Amino acid sequence: MTEPRHSAAPLLRPREGMVVKTEEGKEYVILRFIGLMKVMAKELGTEDIATLDLDELGYREVFRRGKKVKVVEQVSFDDVDSHDWEIAEYRRKVLTPLLAMKTVSKEARTQACALLDISQATLYRLMHDLYETQLLSCLLPYRPDGGRGKIRLSEELEHVIQNGIKTHFLTNQKISKKALIEKIEEDCVIAGIKPPAPNTIRSRVEEIEEKKRAKRRKGEAEARKFEANKTPGKGNKLPDADYPLAVGQMDHTLLDVMVVDDKYRRAISRAWITVLIDCYSRVILGFYVSLDPPSSLSAGLCITNAILTKRRRLEQLSLTDQVEWPYYGVMDVVHMDNAKEFRGKLIEFGCKEYDIDAHFRPVKNPKYGAIIERFMGTLASKLKALPGATFSNPKERGEYDSEKTATMTLTELEGWLYLTIEKYHREKHTTLGMAPALKWKEGILGTKTKPGRGRPALIQDEEKLRIDLLPFEERVIHPEGVVIKHVTYFHDCLRPYVNIKDPKTKTGVYRRFGRDPRDISVLYFRDPIQKQYVKIPYADPSLPPGISQWEYEAAQRIQDDRGGNLKDTRGVMAIVLERRKLEQESAALTKKARHNMQRRVEHAKVRQQRPVELPVASRTVPTSPPDAIAGYNPDEIFPIEDE
Repeated sequence: MTEPRHSAAPLLRPREGMVVKTEEGKEYVILRFIGLMKVMAKELGTEDIATLDLDELGYREVFRRGKKVKVVEQVSFDDVDSHDWEIAEYRRKVLTPLLAMKTVSKEARTQACALLDISQATLYRLMHDLYETQLLSCLLPYRPDGGRGKIRLSEELEHVIQNGIKTHFLTNQKISKKALIEKIEEDCVIAGIKPPAPNTIRSRVEEIEEKKRAKRRKGEAEARKFEANKTPGKGNKLPDADYPLAVGQMDHTLLDVMVVDDKYRRAISRAWITVLIDCYSRVILGFYVSLDPPSSLSAGLCITNAILTKRRRLEQLSLTDQVEWPYYGVMDVVHMDNAKEFRGKLIEFGCKEYDIDAHFRPVKNPKYGAIIERFMGTLASKLKALPGATFSNPKERGEYDSEKTATMTLTELEGWLYLTIEKYHREKHTTLGMAPALKWKEGILGTKTKPGRGRPALIQDEEKLRIDLLPFEERVIHPEGVVIKHVTYFHDCLRPYVNIKDPKTKTGVYRRFGRDPRDISVLYFRDPIQKQYVKIPYADPSLPPGISQWEYEAAQRIQDDRGGNLKDTRGVMAIVLERRKLEQESAALTKKARHNMQRRVEHAKVRQQRPVELPVASRTVPTSPPDAIAGYNPDEIFPIEDE
């Protein structure tokens, strides 16, 4: 039996009027969007207006009852003064406790009306609007300014009309506008309000987006007819790739260029790249480049890079002023080939956790991967201009010495890839008839005739996402800890789960442990009590840290060839350190030794970033060793005294 599924990392869907919190802890209300990745916002309690990056924002939760947050119609905040924002903030302060109550008493309602100087009807409306939208802007005081095309009705009457449209017209009952007018007139009589003119109700209906009307009245299939981005022409043949993040394709390839090591600056090998492309716009959502061969790790890291914004990585590469990369988000579908690294438990679990539908392309049917294959071909042609290029084949390479002319380290190659792909985003794509960057922007923001899909939601718990998409092992927790490939791990947080049995099957309950092949000295366990990932170290603290899985497995093979015991973890680790010393001494002479050394260097760089990428799980929490004898702890034994 496996542990129950835990919830995916929370999403932030920024909207105008939403209150958000910056990394410094300041609260702002979003006034408007500036392009794809920036917002103009007003700091609460001050007159300060600031321009903020979307990926700097955090969600300022007011309350939540598990219902899906609904998006209200767009509001302009250009003319809202500070006094009105103060009124909205005060209204939220008064209303939030009421929304947390199971039943709002008459006394509480009367008191709230007195504090806010509003009627009971307005109180109900404000509570309803705040509950449905969680937007501070929905509490702004109503300022009717009249004029043709402007709302001139009272708040109460406007609420009756909108509520009538929602409950009577936007349903699969599909009543006519004439029937809707009669229903709203009846509601007005009950509320003691003078009914509006029939044309007023008709105009409110016409203001509703056609796609929304079709979806509510006729269903999802009818609504799809109004979706944007049904691009005419010969391109975009992939089914359902009708908007950004609808469908992505992912694949690996070996780059046709030699890279050099960091120390000697001499050629070591070609690098692998894993790429995830958006099939609608052809922008590259994310990629991962490594000296390690393709694996479930590279697939998981590529998806992680695609979902998250690229700000942190561009800062590390000192490219923030040169590269603009507003492409991110959780995709609906990912197409992959049938390689074993895509068929593993990691992809299955990660995609289910984040509601991504994993599709595997039919065997021996390359047309289903044509979009990613075409990009790989485009990238290969650009690599030919680099020093150290290996070209497509020996005939094309001729007498060119790729190893002697190679100059780029893996990190420098990654920076070049960001710059080159960013340039590709801005060049005209022959199939699309426009640049991928422009196609993405149209799909997100929409055009004059077709709506966009909206800005993608931002992952709020990056740490959880990163660990969720690491390879993992499932194990029963025993008194001595958790054993994975003859390496034992232990932490005090595991004690409550030792030898837990499934009451139905009477077998041990399997728990999931994240394990990064680049550093097998720790596991990551999501503790159900703490509700967060905890770092689980070696049970034996004398074992060396920072060991990669490939190093350990190579040492195990040597241990086995020598006739040694594979369960002798200290002996295997000693071989790892011995091989490191030998390769360091021969690195100046052999390419293989330099290649292995550079793999260790790249893995060490990852470990250095752990405190930034995994701030909670990377913390070292003191722990005591496991019990010397299973089930026996001398600290819990006390003498029995005779009375």
